Amino acid sequence: MNWQILLTLHRADGAVVAEYPVDGAGAALHIAAEDGAYYQFTDLATGIGPENLTTARTGDDLLIHFDGDGQPDLVIDNYFTRGQGALVGVQENGGLASYPVTRAPEHALASEIITAQPLGADQPALAPLGVLGAVGLVAGSIAFARDHGYKSDSGNYPQPNPQPNPQPNPQPNPQPNPQPNPQPNPQPNPQPNPQPNPQPNPQPNPQPNPQPN
Repeated sequence: MNWQILLTLHRADGAVVAEYPVDGAGAALHIAAEDGAYYQFTDLATGIGPENLTTARTGDDLLIHFDGDGQPDLVIDNYFTRGQGALVGVQENGGLASYPVTRAPEHALASEIITAQPLGADQPALAPLGVLGAVGLVAGSIAFARDHGYKSDSGNYPQPNPQPNPQPNPQPNPQPNPQPNPQPNPQPNPQPNPQPNPQPNPQPNPQPNPQPN
């Protein structure tokens, strides 16, 4: 079957961690699980989540099928030991809904596991990205897939497309240190009033010469 799925890993705040195109050609694509991330699947033909996503478990790995055949198309290694993030897809109404994840081993009888469940309106919506936010994520994912033609490889993990490092905020221009208020000119010490010139002690009136008797 000719199909193309884009897997986008998001952190809890919605930021994109990595993107992986999956087209089912050749061996299954292996990626490493990301602790604290959730996994969004977009069918590039429709712009919404794929309808026939099914899952199985082998050890700690999660196997994902997109076309219902016997071989998995995607393997998330160590999924069950690294966070078990939600598998989500955009619905026709623009909201996000989750895919069920089986915990049964891959060799369990089909009657024992029910995981082939189309993405429907009755499934619980996840984080409130909103209709416009979810559509924006899908539009960006489709544009990315058109510009990058990747094929799945066996063996080593594919290198995710790195997200650009955010530019740090520029350092503000330092404000010059304010000049201190100038010291006031000191006032000269006032000169004390000069001491008045002392007045001479008045001379006593001389005793009159006594008159002879």
